[in-house]
Amino acid sequence: MPRKILVFDDDEKTFERIGNALYASGYVTTMVDDRRDTLSLAKETRPDVIILPLELFQQSLMDMVATLKNCLELSRVPVLLISSGRGHTQSNPRAMSGVQGYLEKPFSPMDLIMCIENALEENIKKRFKKF
Repeated sequence: MPRKILVFDDDEKTFERIGNALYASGYVTTMVDDRRDTLSLAKETRPDVIILPLELFQQSLMDMVATLKNCLELSRVPVLLISSGRGHTQSNPRAMSGVQGYLEKPFSPMDLIMCIENALEENIKKRFKKF
């Protein structure tokens, strides 16, 4: 069964690049360009990974990640961030709270796929570690 990825980004070029890379790699992808729809679509589609832009207004990003992690059906879904600039996570360590990884633009399709696969693998290890 193909893995499902939910991507929120309001940058059209990033949107297209990510969508094409995920489609070519066999992922089922839901693309969202309005952050207000992200939570409802996440609940509806039950993705295996959620990708968000780091450039959301920081409080909005932290609220969105916290909401996702506090939602029972989404709490174990890995969240990845995409950053357009260097050093965002170092300048704001809170940005990594509740997030399993991040990519800086520009990134290759292979980098994106590797980041997703690493997050999925870590998630599986965490689940089995509890037993």
